[in-house]
Amino acid sequence: PPAAEIPAPAEEPSAADVRRVAIEEYERLEQAGGLPLTMTATGKSFVLHAKVFDARKQSCERLQHITPVQWECTAELLMSICPGDCNPAFEPSSWKAERVRVKWDPAAGRWALP
Repeated sequence: PPAAEIPAPAEEPSAADVRRVAIEEYERLEQAGGLPLTMTATGKSFVLHAKVFDARKQSCERLQHITPVQWECTAELLMSICPGDCNPAFEPSSWKAERVRVKWDPAAGRWALP
């Protein structure tokens, strides 16, 4: 069938899908310019850059109250937050638990950001 007609799978998103969507989410944030922060005590502003190097899906739950094709997954993200370009060879990274929302995109025929 054409991509616009591909129905959502009955099963939850795979670990690979959750990993891809989590990385895409932080890549979009970076494309938007990073995380602007202002220190309230000094008024100094700066931008932090977050980079996800890996993501491990833990579990997923269907968000039936929103739409039957949207899931909220718990994942562990291996990431760094840097004042500039994050290089895994030089930046300390650590695992962080995070909720990742995933929605079926019938036009693309794959799981995507909501």
